[in-house]
Order: sequence, then C-alpha cells, then structure tokens
Amino acid sequence: MPPIVALALVSAVLATLFVLERRTNPDVSHAVWIPFLWMFFIGTRFPTQWLVINAASPGVFPGADDYLEGSPLDMAVFLSLYVMAVAVLMRRSVSLSGIMAANVWVTAFLLYGLISVVWSDYPFTALKRFIKVSEHVVMVLVVLTDKNPSQALDALLRRFLAVSVLLSCLFFKYFPEIGRGFDYWTGRPVNTGVTTDKNALGHICLLGGAFYTSSLLSAAHRSVGRAVKGRTIADAGMLFATLWLLNLADAKTALACTLLSMASIAVFVWTRLGRRPSAVLFCIASVVAAAVMLDWALDLRELSIQALGRDASLTDRVFVWADVLAMPNNALLGTGFESFWLGPRLELLWEKYWWRPNQAHNGYIETYINLGAVGLLLLLAMLGAGLARSLQRLQRADAFGPLTFALVVSIALFNYTDATFKALHIFYFAFLLVVIATERAPSMQPDTQLEPAAPPQKI
Repeated sequence: MPPIVALALVSAVLATLFVLERRTNPDVSHAVWIPFLWMFFIGTRFPTQWLVINAASPGVFPGADDYLEGSPLDMAVFLSLYVMAVAVLMRRSVSLSGIMAANVWVTAFLLYGLISVVWSDYPFTALKRFIKVSEHVVMVLVVLTDKNPSQALDALLRRFLAVSVLLSCLFFKYFPEIGRGFDYWTGRPVNTGVTTDKNALGHICLLGGAFYTSSLLSAAHRSVGRAVKGRTIADAGMLFATLWLLNLADAKTALACTLLSMASIAVFVWTRLGRRPSAVLFCIASVVAAAVMLDWALDLRELSIQALGRDASLTDRVFVWADVLAMPNNALLGTGFESFWLGPRLELLWEKYWWRPNQAHNGYIETYINLGAVGLLLLLAMLGAGLARSLQRLQRADAFGPLTFALVVSIALFNYTDATFKALHIFYFAFLLVVIATERAPSMQPDTQLEPAAPPQKI
C-alpha cells in the first residue's frame, strides 16, 4: 500500500475514533484539549523533536552541559499550555487549599521537592525542573475540575491513545524513517513509533493495554459501549494494535507490567475482590511474601529476568545503582531536586559507562540520591496514598477503579528498572491523573460514573 494511502486511511480511522469519543463523552469541555496536547508532547516527542530542531544525528549524543539548559521552543510551548491551563482553573475558581487538603502526601512530596532546590548545586536548573513537574498537577486539575471528571478522564486517554497508537503503527509500517531507528551505541535496529526510543513506546503500550482492557471488561464501560454503536469494536481493535506495538517495541519491563495490569483488571472485574480492601491488601502482602521466599530459595529474580530475555545485571543497571549510591551525598536530604545528574557527577559516570546514563534506572534510588531518605519516605507515602485511593474507587465500584489500581501498582513496579517520578515523564502524569483526589475542594463536584450517552435527537 502506498504511504499516502495508508496516511489517508489512518486519518479516516482517527476521525471515526474522535467521533465515537465525542458521543461517549458529550459533557467534556474544550479545555481538555490543553492537557491532551501536554500529554501528547511528553508521551511522544517534544516540539523540537517533532520539528527536527537540534535533533541529534545518529552517533551523536548530547554533552553533559546540555542537561543544564532546555530548548527555548519546548519551553515556550509548555509555558503557553501552562498559562492556558492556569487560566481555565482560575475561571473555574478552583480551591487550591481544598486540593492540597485532599492530597496531603502528594502535596508534601512536591513541597519538599521545592524546598530541596535551596541546597542544589544548580538551583536555577533545579527550579526550572520543579516548575515542569508542578505543571503536571495543573494539567491534571484541568481534567478533574471539568463538568464531568470521569468523562474528561476517559476523553483524555482515548484521544491520546488513539493518536499515539495509530501514528506509531503508521510510522513503523509506512514511514520507517520516522518510526524506526538505530541504537545510539550498539547500532541495533529499534522500533520507536511515535516516540524517540523503544522504552517510551512501551510506556504508551502499557497505558493502552490497561485502558482498553478496562474499557472492554468493566460493566460501566460496557454499558456505554452498547449505547455508542461501534465503540466496543473500536476498543478491541485498538487493544490489538497496542499489543502488536508492544511486541515490536521489545520493552520487557513494559511487557511484564502491561500483562500484570491487564490481569489485575480482569480479576477485579470478574470477581468481587475489589469490594473488600482488606482482602486486596492481604493478596498483595501474600504475593510479596511468596516472591521474597521464592527469590531466597530459587533466585526468582534472576530466573524472571532471564525469562524476559535480559541479563542478570539488567543491562548494567545494577552496576549503576552501586556506583551512584557509593558517590558522596547527603543521605538525609540528597543533592537537591533532580540535581544529581548534573556537572561533575554526570561527567564521571559518563566516563565509566559507554551508554551514558542520565538517571539511576530505578525510581527509588533516583529519589534517594536527589532527595535523600526524607524524599524517599515521602515518595513511598505518596504511593501508599495512591494505593488507598485506588482501593476506595474499587470499593465503591467506580468505573475507573480497576484501571486506577492497575496503573498505581504497575508504575510502582516499573520504577524498579526505570525512574518515572521525575521531570516530564508520562508515567508521573498518569499516576497523578488517577490518584489525585478532589472531593474536598468546595468548588468541585465529586467523581461521577460514566453514563451512556443519550442518543442524538432528530432535528
């Protein structure tokens, strides 16, 4: 098939999916397009990368000093989206104090990050990075303060996944100069789709696998699917496309977490386990205890890694963990907000590792070296609050309860091999999107369930 024909067909399918989404979520305001653009840019490629401005050519990797400065164009685009989002929230008279009171641990983690800018060796860079993270919260609130928060959340995820998954399929098959590439250092061919590397494509696939599984299985979503003709078939097709891309991406952590999230959603939909939070916690504790015992007796960790086709060092990750923990640091407070991978420390590690790491590839170690033991404890508390939020949604049979639980657990596990609670990572945004509570904000409506869209009236 000629690429231009494929592009026309994908455009037609996208238009159809947008029509179905609008029929599914008729109460969603136009303001939700702002967080859509935000999610699209952080989940695929930054604006400069889409325009191929300052794009690194094959074999060329940015230097250590490049991490101190960002792209002016990216900054302008993200700042414009941020200003528009703030304007929306001001028009809606959102109670900031109510939001903070409803999300104590999220607030504590972010405020501590802001305070840690003070002792960073690069306070201006650290402050800029903190502002980027705070923009996640603003975008999330645009979604959650919409007229119908559940419909707004559904609309955002459907729009993002429709565009990113279909364009990834298109780029991989018909525009390989965009959707495929070669590893910077090994020269190995990689499939990137709409993103810049295979791991980022895996992130999209994890979100898509969890969302479309939830949409196809949960009773609330199925009732909407029956009311909106063609939506169930569309969801099934998108799930197939997502899993096809996941196989092409060869991102093993994303594969494992996607399968786990889909399985957990199926369990909660097909059983009444979610109605009993204590039973869920008991199951989690039992699985963790069993895993620890099996790892002690049979070296389960190494067997699992080998089963996924990776070496026991997790592609040198364990050596990086040891090196970053051995470097001089303040054990209690860390180096300051996202400041470890800057300056001499970065240059020293790049001299040792040919693949030039720019993070610890473990979210908990990454938090510890940047924010110390205090920051790590606050991160764990925030994850615990997210888990509690998901259990509350499951108990009251919220339409997004299974999806919330699946994403919280999957993202927590994903951080074993990658650091996602940092900067403009899409998993950081997704985590906040499903766990931030808004019920105690006086100007906001509580979570509402998805309801079947009313059939269009004849004119």
